[in-house]
Amino acid sequence: SFDSMERAFGGSLGSLDRGKQMMAFIEDYALRSAFGLDEMTRAALSLQLAGLSVGRFLPIVEALALATGNVSAEGLLDVASVLRRLQGGQIAEALGPEGLGRFGINRSQLMQAGATFNKGGQFQGSTEQAFAIVEKLVKERLGPIAGAVGSGDQAKLSNASDAMAKAFREVGKVLNEAFLPGVVQASEAIGFLVKEGILKDLTDSFLGLIGV
Repeated sequence: SFDSMERAFGGSLGSLDRGKQMMAFIEDYALRSAFGLDEMTRAALSLQLAGLSVGRFLPIVEALALATGNVSAEGLLDVASVLRRLQGGQIAEALGPEGLGRFGINRSQLMQAGATFNKGGQFQGSTEQAFAIVEKLVKERLGPIAGAVGSGDQAKLSNASDAMAKAFREVGKVLNEAFLPGVVQASEAIGFLVKEGILKDLTDSFLGLIGV
């Protein structure tokens, strides 16, 4: 649920308030994305748990998934896994055929974006430099493709669905704030009656009156 994800992000970011801020960011982002809120949230949490900036890398994950036709939660997570491998220092694997290569990005394209490799094919640079090259490549070469895919009917339906879900959540928050205290008090009162045996006595007395 939305509340659960706020708490999940809160645990990673150090406070519930920061978790709520992150979910508010993702919620607004999803309103403009071809992907739904649930899909974007799962991808964002995957990035966050790897220590990657959601604000920086979620757009990269989205664009790469869109440009390569992976318009699904699995597609987003698949792309995010490549960035997680980069973050973990597995640069060769992330930039190679089993990493970005699976999304149609080859060494030649990486070199055109500024990457350098030695004679043995090893990337010459730091993890941050690798991130910067991937970021540049996605924005400059795949951005237009992602934009075209992301403006289709599926994206519009996703945006409408997310907007309606957000509206219902806002209504739910108002109702929750209005009725939750009363529900909690009622629950505590019932718990007290059960604990003290009063509820059982009242039930037995009522059943006796009606001859049951």
